[in-house]
Amino acid sequence: MKVMVVGGTREGRALARRLDSEGLDVTISTATEYGVELSSSDLDTRYGALGRSGWRRLIDDEEIGAIVDATHPFAQKITRTLESAVKASGIAYFRFRRPPAEFDESAVIGAANIEAAAELAAQRGKRIFLATGVKSICRFVRDRESGVNGASREYFARVLPVDESINEAVRWLPRANLITGLGPFDVETNCLSWQKLRIDTVVTKNSGAGAGVEAKVEAAVTLGINIIMIERPIEPGGFSEPDRFIDQVIAYARRGVAESEAQKIGNI
Repeated sequence: MKVMVVGGTREGRALARRLDSEGLDVTISTATEYGVELSSSDLDTRYGALGRSGWRRLIDDEEIGAIVDATHPFAQKITRTLESAVKASGIAYFRFRRPPAEFDESAVIGAANIEAAAELAAQRGKRIFLATGVKSICRFVRDRESGVNGASREYFARVLPVDESINEAVRWLPRANLITGLGPFDVETNCLSWQKLRIDTVVTKNSGAGAGVEAKVEAAVTLGINIIMIERPIEPGGFSEPDRFIDQVIAYARRGVAESEAQKIGNI
């Protein structure tokens, strides 16, 4: 049975390698070519965003037996698309839910969504650092020229070191206001970056454990600056324990292979 692991996250890559080590036929699917580059070269890979019909064709063409959704906790659109495509195709769907980050919630300013975070940043900050993903930059700075959100404020952002991300970021910010790199970043790196830029307010997402959330909070507390935390979207079901999750996928895949082999014998 072919298992497709969807997501360019560290968890996605780790899950794919573990499933491959168990002898399963694994392919990694990422939204960008950069995601493929981060993946192990000895695994089958593909990249490119797909809609519901595109996923259905891929599932049929590649004879995929199960989808493992290891996308980012905030990538709700692709999760909904996968759920719909899988339901229509009748194959198995496993959603890996990254465990929550553990930090002092009293140290952060909570925001329900991007819009609320943008308003809070405009109210509290003068030199604002965005660690929210390149696609969200415009939501913070698009009203700057009209003076609605950005009057007398300067924005900075950290983005992936690839042309696609940088080209999108420079539509909204000067190149000098960008830091490129692949996280997660530790406390010391955050402190050095924010001190150099004289940041007084950081905006980030509560992306879960292992995503650098804890280090950002600790760095902000160390420097005595604001940190605005966008709340994680609510998903049905509990968080995933990696070993147990993998065991479930392996058990399903092996059961499917055994049933397929039994059917072949019965047809001889």
